[in-house]
Amino acid sequence: MTTTDPKEFKRWMGCLPPANQDRLVLIPLVRGGKEPDVKFGESWNDPKYHLSPQDALDRLGAGKNVGAVGTKDTIAILDIERQNVQKAQAHIPQNIVDTLIGKTRNGGLHLYYLNGGVPNRDLTEDGKKLIEIRADNKYVVAPGSFVPPDEEGGGGLYHVVNERPPLPLVPSDLPWLVETAEVQPQPTEPIDFGGEYMSLPCIRVLFEVPLSHGRKVHAAKLLAIAWVKDKGTPDGFASAAKALAAFQDHPDFRMDWRQVNAWAMSVHRNKREWNCGEAITLFRENGIFPPCSGCPMKEVA
Repeated sequence: MTTTDPKEFKRWMGCLPPANQDRLVLIPLVRGGKEPDVKFGESWNDPKYHLSPQDALDRLGAGKNVGAVGTKDTIAILDIERQNVQKAQAHIPQNIVDTLIGKTRNGGLHLYYLNGGVPNRDLTEDGKKLIEIRADNKYVVAPGSFVPPDEEGGGGLYHVVNERPPLPLVPSDLPWLVETAEVQPQPTEPIDFGGEYMSLPCIRVLFEVPLSHGRKVHAAKLLAIAWVKDKGTPDGFASAAKALAAFQDHPDFRMDWRQVNAWAMSVHRNKREWNCGEAITLFRENGIFPPCSGCPMKEVA
């Protein structure tokens, strides 16, 4: 099999409760890839890009891919890479294993559940990600899609391997999820989002979406550049640094606000300029479509 297969999508959809199917968010992905198939500068979050199940079937029939979005009121997906499947099994209780499961292009697994309040969260071990929960506006490639496999092997087709109704999933079902949950401390001062750069939509995203990659360097640097460009000085940046560190902190990868704060002085001293390309790369590495729609910046990555 070297192409898409609508029959696999039908098998997958047939396992979902009708009420869940009606609310399911499906999005267009590029042919042979995982990236959203939307106009540059626009977001797959825009409802105009959301697909009905029939739209998705037609798209797969034309050889194009489809994404399934985890949301608070529909599905949550445990995303496990092929090399982590064996270790990950020890962290998934037996009573929630027999759920709807899809296999990825390289032999990884997508375990689908009805979302009962589960957030986005990663389970890491020795600094390496074992399981990623995609439950709140994060997507996976849907069954029936095709992406050529890489050197890890696999057939490339995303397909169903356990054709069962998705089980409900609540935070208490995953002990490690409860153990790593933390209440984020609130910043002591409000963040000043005023100014040409601090008001950019990509700066807002840094305080709205937890990042898995690039928090300490790229996110901190972009925030510092925006602050210094608007204020002309690193003075006062500490409040924004504390807020970013508090929001992006992770139990396994602590984020020290003082390290974030140091970026302001570096940016000021080295006269660093704003770089849209770096922001776009940061978001794409985290599975977030860059919020470029309506952005006043003219730079193109």
